[in-house]
Amino acid sequence: MTQTIMSGDSRMVLMPYSDRWRTLRKIMHQILSARAQDIFMPFQDLESKNLIWDYLEDPDKWWAANARYANSVIMSVVFGRRSALDDPDIVELFETIELFLANQQPGVNLVDGFPVLEKLPKQLQWWRSRGEDIFRKTARRELQRLEEKMKAGTQRRCFGTDFLETEEVKKMGEAQKLFVFGTLMEAGSDTSRVTLGQIIAGAATYPDWVERARAELDAVCGHNAERLPQWEDRPKLKYISAVVKEGFRWRPNIAEIGAPTMLIKDDEHEGYKFPAGTVFTWNAWAIALNPDEYEQPERFWPERFLNDDVENALKGHWAFGPGMRMTGRRVCSGWKAGEMNVWIAIARILYCFDFKQIPGKPIDTMTIPQITKYAAPFDVQVTVRSQAHTALIRRDCEEAMNTKY
Repeated sequence: MTQTIMSGDSRMVLMPYSDRWRTLRKIMHQILSARAQDIFMPFQDLESKNLIWDYLEDPDKWWAANARYANSVIMSVVFGRRSALDDPDIVELFETIELFLANQQPGVNLVDGFPVLEKLPKQLQWWRSRGEDIFRKTARRELQRLEEKMKAGTQRRCFGTDFLETEEVKKMGEAQKLFVFGTLMEAGSDTSRVTLGQIIAGAATYPDWVERARAELDAVCGHNAERLPQWEDRPKLKYISAVVKEGFRWRPNIAEIGAPTMLIKDDEHEGYKFPAGTVFTWNAWAIALNPDEYEQPERFWPERFLNDDVENALKGHWAFGPGMRMTGRRVCSGWKAGEMNVWIAIARILYCFDFKQIPGKPIDTMTIPQITKYAAPFDVQVTVRSQAHTALIRRDCEEAMNTKY
């Protein structure tokens, strides 16, 4: 359902290893790799300033601000335009992501468990129309807008303009072209949004670590809101890097069973033999909350990552896929961009805002929904730390609010 019908056999994360997959992986790697971080940093700086402005002006919509922030970074890189708070296109994008995640869960679609049903005449495949409706939503509007602006000569340079001029795109069908853009938009928007929300939940339910994060931030940026955290501060803000890693581990933001991975040749492990074609998944939550792997695993405790690997964003959790630990090439191409998205945003959020549980509405961190239908995943009180922090945001972030492209 999710690959063949909803994705036109073109969604990279569900694609078997092949020449086609390698071509797409190369394209993704060019735009999302660690070497491309200089492309992302100016947008992440701008959008994270916009983010804390939104927190200040409309704290009850912190969750929507997170979504706009994550989406606007990748929109700027891929399509050369920013996103606005409550942009209908953002709402539709997250609806599409959630529909994909919901349909990816085991047992949702009978045809995934019994592929023989695919042999039914199409008019009798009751699931097909639902999948085709979802397929039609994929990034189509943004791609059409990009192509129209290119023809009119009004489109600023971005990944999309460069990609549409490559030789690779001439060999692609329309569905595959759409899903190159769709995959970038989905992956670039959802992981950062969900992780920021998880860290906020961790701040409200385990406030002890926030004080330690604040002590480090205040020592670097000033106890009286002298300036915002900057990229150049990262070597001095190791605790914030540990917070980000704990955010990725604490409550996994991928599907509970991860993305299925299929063997392309026979394999053997601890005496068990697996033929080619065997499908493997992993229990992401069981791994993340394994007491043999993590001390007090249910606790949000960044100190567990304050070690020599604190700046190794792939070490100690499986938020970007098991990668070299299990499935080799399947580590997320955009891990570095995603980690940087969260780092600069959470450094500035924690420096400027407090988070508390609302009386009578405790946050159950084990049941925070990933599928929210563009609503708050939990209730939390968001307040600015002081008048000095208010003044800092108004002074340093107004230009970001007024920047248009």
